[in-house]
Amino acid sequence: MRKMVGCRAFALTASGVFAVGALSGCKNEVSDKDIKTIPLADAARLQARSGSHPTLVLMIDPRSEIDFAEGHIPGARNLQLPKVDPDRGADPAISRYDNLIVYGDNPGSPVARAMAKRLMVAGYKRKKVKWFADGLDAWTRAGLPVERGAER
Repeated sequence: MRKMVGCRAFALTASGVFAVGALSGCKNEVSDKDIKTIPLADAARLQARSGSHPTLVLMIDPRSEIDFAEGHIPGARNLQLPKVDPDRGADPAISRYDNLIVYGDNPGSPVARAMAKRLMVAGYKRKKVKWFADGLDAWTRAGLPVERGAER
């Protein structure tokens, strides 16, 4: 008996469970090594240039709607993890951006790292997806602008 879990098939044998696809790899597997980070200065520079280059960058904030409304990077899109379905593939409205920068509150924000991975698994080009690990906390400490309120 085989069961598919993510990219790996598991076979039930007399001696237990055996991972069939573990060594063969999977084209959509993403690990922490695949996540490219972007420093504050580069994220701020891209965000500032987005006014004159509308498809240069999309800042993606995967935090809750409440946290997003309390403060977010200007122009960011509030997109929660469950809304990105890897089985549906990339959304053309998001794919049109040259850079997809995901951020959370700070480096301890697991949802931001998970969103970066989910975007890559869903088919967004790995070179486009970047994780701004320092997050909104560092953005605010640097005196950079913050918007409040729900997404337009």
